[in-house]
Amino acid sequence: MLYSVSAFNFADGAVLLVLAIAFIRGLRKGLSDSLSGFVFNLLLLVSALYLASVCTNPLLDTPTGQKLYEAVYGWSESWGTEFTSPVFFNNGTPFIYNEAGESIELRAAASNSILGMILGFLAPKLLPAEGGASLADAIVPNFVAIVFALGLFIVFFIILKIIFKIIEKLAEKFEDAPKLKWLDKLLGVIVSVILGYAFALFVFGFLGIFENFSFMASAVSYIENSAFASAIWTNNPIRLLFINMFGALGA
Repeated sequence: MLYSVSAFNFADGAVLLVLAIAFIRGLRKGLSDSLSGFVFNLLLLVSALYLASVCTNPLLDTPTGQKLYEAVYGWSESWGTEFTSPVFFNNGTPFIYNEAGESIELRAAASNSILGMILGFLAPKLLPAEGGASLADAIVPNFVAIVFALGLFIVFFIILKIIFKIIEKLAEKFEDAPKLKWLDKLLGVIVSVILGYAFALFVFGFLGIFENFSFMASAVSYIENSAFASAIWTNNPIRLLFINMFGALGA
């Protein structure tokens, strides 16, 4: 990709400033001290979140994942008819058939009024307008995916934390060896610049959640027309991750 110098703007300057600060920090602190701090832990969290999002569906498609679905579906049978009975809609209001074969409004079938209000709100959001599916049919796959992804996130975060803790301990040996000082500084610069770039990805990814709001229009246009910050905006896995998780608000 070719970058236009004439398109250089404040967005590019902000990215360069972040990278310059990261470069200086890595040069001063070395490798071991670069593997700590808010930005580093933020990167580990986002990395664990990204790995969990990538691995969740493939793992749930395995026989073990299918058994997990079946177990939760079996558990859902005890939730009550308001969850397990097929829902149909009449003028947008959800109904089910009770055990006597009579149609009753979904909220009236719930065990209490608060649950009834919640189910009455969720049914039009989760179920197809033509009806025929139960709330359990909609809730179970999402529940399993969320819980499984949360578990993977915790596991990946712990693994990454352990790996980098080991690297940090090994890097501390560089500080005690004068002949390896240059390597400590070099690796510190590399890690810090990567963290700086990751921080830029995170900021642009967070802004991407709000890109469809009118107040963001000028900022988005500014970034998209920049010399190279536009590449970080467009080719940003964190932005896509956040949009997939939270949606593009205002769309």
